[in-house]
Parts: sequence; structure tokens; C-alpha cells
Amino acid sequence: MGVCWLPNEDLELSVEWEKDIEFPASIKFGIQQVFFDVLMLCAGVANKPDKYSFGIFLTYADVGFGLAEYYHFDLGWTCQLEIFLKK
Repeated sequence: MGVCWLPNEDLELSVEWEKDIEFPASIKFGIQQVFFDVLMLCAGVANKPDKYSFGIFLTYADVGFGLAEYYHFDLGWTCQLEIFLKK
């Protein structure tokens, strides 16, 4: 279950509560900010287990590129690359 608030068209704030039967409940917070219509930065935190994430996304014309990092205390760093095309 989650809630997202858009105080303006370039900023998104979110909070989520997640409960899996086999694990304790986790609360997640996130923020996403768009700059100049070509750059987006995002970050998030969660507990149980503690996790941290951040990302940067660039778009130009119809092409976009993203890089996100995710840190889990037991598993370490995970990197995600994204390339996308808009129609």
C-alpha cells in the first residue's frame, strides 16, 4: 500500500508500506525530481531490511539513459542500466 504526492509537476514524493507473510513489515520512502526536462534524480530508503537507492536519468529528444544503484546491507551494491526510446 502506498501514497504518492506531487507538489508540482517536477517533484514526486512517495511512501509505501509493504508486508510479506514471511518477513516483517517494511516502510519505504522515495523522492524524484526533474530538472530542465532532461535530467531526473531519484532516491529512496527502506527499513527491514535497510536498503538505499539512488538514480540519475537523462533524456534527449526520443532517447533516454538511466543509471540506478541499490544498496542492501547483506547483498551489497546492485547496478541497473536502462536505455529507452520514446514514441
